[in-house]
Order: sequence, then structure tokens, then C-alpha cells
Amino acid sequence: MTIPPEMEILLQGEGHRQRLPGGRYTMMEAELAGPEEYTPAWLAITGWATENNNYEIDMSRPAYEIYLNSPAEDPEKIHRVMICLAVK
Repeated sequence: MTIPPEMEILLQGEGHRQRLPGGRYTMMEAELAGPEEYTPAWLAITGWATENNNYEIDMSRPAYEIYLNSPAEDPEKIHRVMICLAVK
């Protein structure tokens, strides 16, 4: 979720505000059957970026996931996620 820096918010639970540094990212949208498919998805985007496109993974910046749905509310329990990998 994008929250403008000037907006006051009350965070509850495990959420926190973080400012992501700019730069180049390679992104992959995935539909996963369950949690066991997250690691293979990360390996797929990493291999695609480094082996096929001559990118280097930029370890100085965070990689992250954007969750596009709630699997519990999906009729097929599919996890729809955007995987974002920092590259240079």
C-alpha cells in the first residue's frame, strides 16, 4: 500500500511504514497454489533476471512481494502476488 509521507496513520499488528529506495526492479506477477510455491517463484525470477537478461541482483535494496488478493477469499485459494527484485 502506498501512503503519502504526510498522512498520519495508526498502525496495529505487524504493519509498519517503510520508504523504499528508488532504482530498477524486475517484476513478475505469479499465481501460486500455496505457500510452498513462493520459493520456486523467487528462484524463477532470480534465474530469469541473472541468467537471461544480464542483470545483477542489487543486495543493497529490498526485494519484496505485493499481494494482489486474499487467498482465503479466492474460490480456488490461489495466491496472486507480484514479486519485485532489485536489480542493477
